[in-house]
Amino acid sequence: MTEQYRNIKNTTLLRLAVTLAFLLAAFIFVSYLGFKEKLEHKLSHETDRLRSFYNSELSNLNVLNFTRIYNILDNTEVIDAIEKEDRIKLYTLVKRNFDLFASENRFFTNMHFHTEKNITLLRVHKPEEYGDDLTDIRPLIARTNREKIPQSGLESGLHGIFYRIIQPVFNGQGKYIGCIEFGIDPTYFTHLIGNQHADKRLAFVFTEQSLKNLEEKDELIKYDNGYLLSDHNTFFLKALPAMKAKKFGTYKEDGQNYMIAPVLNLNSYEGKNIATLVAAINITSDVDEIRYDIAILLIFSILAAAGMLVVTNLGFNAYIRKLDKTNDSLKHAIDELTYTHSIIDKYVIYSEADSKGTLTRVSTALCDISGYTRDELIGAPHTVIKYPDIDQNQSRQIWNAVVSGNSWNGDIKNVKKDGTVFWVNANIIPRMDDNGNFIGYSSIRTDITDRKRVEELTITDEHTTLFNKSHFNRLLENEVRRAQRNRSYLTLAIIDVDYFKDYNDTYGHLKGDKVLRRVAMTLKMLLKRAGDHAFRIGGEEFAVICTDMPPKESLEFFENIREHIHNLKIEHAASGADEYLTISAGIYSAVPSQDATANSTFSRADAALYTSKQQGRNRITLSQDSET
Repeated sequence: MTEQYRNIKNTTLLRLAVTLAFLLAAFIFVSYLGFKEKLEHKLSHETDRLRSFYNSELSNLNVLNFTRIYNILDNTEVIDAIEKEDRIKLYTLVKRNFDLFASENRFFTNMHFHTEKNITLLRVHKPEEYGDDLTDIRPLIARTNREKIPQSGLESGLHGIFYRIIQPVFNGQGKYIGCIEFGIDPTYFTHLIGNQHADKRLAFVFTEQSLKNLEEKDELIKYDNGYLLSDHNTFFLKALPAMKAKKFGTYKEDGQNYMIAPVLNLNSYEGKNIATLVAAINITSDVDEIRYDIAILLIFSILAAAGMLVVTNLGFNAYIRKLDKTNDSLKHAIDELTYTHSIIDKYVIYSEADSKGTLTRVSTALCDISGYTRDELIGAPHTVIKYPDIDQNQSRQIWNAVVSGNSWNGDIKNVKKDGTVFWVNANIIPRMDDNGNFIGYSSIRTDITDRKRVEELTITDEHTTLFNKSHFNRLLENEVRRAQRNRSYLTLAIIDVDYFKDYNDTYGHLKGDKVLRRVAMTLKMLLKRAGDHAFRIGGEEFAVICTDMPPKESLEFFENIREHIHNLKIEHAASGADEYLTISAGIYSAVPSQDATANSTFSRADAALYTSKQQGRNRITLSQDSET
C-alpha cells in the first residue's frame, strides 16, 4: 500500500472514529432525553389517573353522605329537635345513625349540628362539647348559613382536619333553622389509593395558614411551612425534599424508586390554597428497563463502531467508502423524515387553508376525529367542521388576527360529520409570501373534548342538566361587564314554579322532581340563540340570561315561555293560581349603566318576580327599572 493510500486510510479512520464518538455521545444524549420524556409522560398519565380517581371518589363520597343527610332530615322529629334546639332529643334520634356510619367507614368521625347563627348545637361524636361560636373559625359553616345552600370541602377546625359535607336545614314551613355537617378524616383518600393502587401512595401537605384555628397539632407531622397527613407519614417526610419546587422528584427507599409529584392543589371557597395532594409513584420497573436499554445501547453502539472501523480499515477505496457512508446517512435521514411525517399525519390534528379559508391539506388525525374523508375535506371551506352556534365574535377575532399576520391560540367547538361535538385547542398560524401578503394559514389542534366534558360537569345542575348556580353567578358578572362595554341590552329573568311546595306535598317529591325536569326541558327547547343561557339557581327557581334582546321583545319572549309551560297541562290541584302547573317570572332588561353590578341586576329582576307573586302568580312582570 502506497504512502498516499496509507494517509487516506489513516485520515479516514481518524475522521470516522471522531464522527462515531460524536454520534454515540449525541445518540446517548437523545436517548437520555427520550427516557426522561418517557418518565414525564408516565408521571403525567399517572397523576391524571390519580386526579381523576380522587375527584371520582370525592363525588361518590358527596353523593353517599348527602343521601344519608337527606334520610336523616326526612324524620320530622329530627327537624323539630333542631328547631327547638333540644340537644338531648336530637342526640337520641341520630346517635344510631352516627354509630352505623362510623362502623361502615372508620374514617367517618364527625356528625355536627349548628344553629343558623353558627353556634354548635350538638357534636354527636362529642356530645359534651357544644355552644361554640364558629363564625370566625369555620368559614364553610358561616357560608352555608349565609347562602343556605349545600357546601363541601377540606377545612380545619378547632379539633382536626376533615373533609366536610354540610347541608342546610329548613323546617316544614320552609324556614331556615340551621345546618348538619358530616366530617371524614382526609386519610380516607390516602388509605383508599393504597388499597386500590399498590404502586402509589398519597399524602396531603397542608399550609400552616389553613390550620391556624387547629388547637391540637401535636399529632400532625410538621413539614417545611406546613403539616403532613398520610398513611405513610415517615415515607413522605423523607421523600418530599426531593420534589421541592421542581416538576417532580425521585426518591429511593428499600431498593424501590419513586417519583414524587403534586397531583392537585386544594383551595378554599375563597380561592386560597389549603393543601396540596402529593403522590409517590413506584417507577422501579421503569428505571430497571431504562438501565437495561442503556446497557444494550452502549454495547450495541460500541460493537457497531468497532465493526465499522474494522471494515473500513480493510478497505482500500476511502472515497468510495465515504460515498457509501454518505448514501447510508442520507437514506437514514429520509427514513426518519418519512417516519416523522407519518407520525405527524397519524397523530397531529393538522390542516392548511388558502387565503379564502378553503382547506388545501389535512392530516389523517383530522379525518379520524371529524369523521370526514380526506377527499371530503380538501377543497371544502374550513367552516365544514365549525359548530353552528359558535360565538361569531370569536370567529371574527380569529380571522382578523390571522389576516393581520398574527397567530391565534384558543379553544374551539367543532362538530363531526355525524353531528356529535368535539373540542380542540387550536394554534392558528398565518402563512405569508415573500412580500408579506397573506396567502393562507396552518392550524395545529389538540383534542380537549374530555377536558371540556369535565368542565361542563362542574357547571351543570345534575338534576335538570341546566347550568348551576355557581356558573350563573360567574356568567351574570361577565355579561353585565360585556353589555356595559358594548352598550348593548342585557335581559335577566328570574322564574319560580308557582306553589311548588304544595305540589310536592300533594303529589310527592318524585313527581315534583319530574316537573322541574320538564320545566328545564321547556327552557332548553325555547332558548335557541347562542347568547341565551338557562340556569337552576334554587329548588324550584330558575334564571335565564339573554343578550341583545330589548325589553318589549323580552316580555313577549318570556310570556311565550309561560304559555308553553301552562300548555303542558300538568295537573296542580293545590295551586292557588290555576288548575295546571304555572310559573311566575320577573324580568329586568336594559343597557346596564356604568355603576350596574350583577347583584343590582339580580335584585331588580327578583323584585319584579316578587311583584308577579303579589299580583296572583302565573304572570310575567317587567321591572320598572327596565328601559322601555
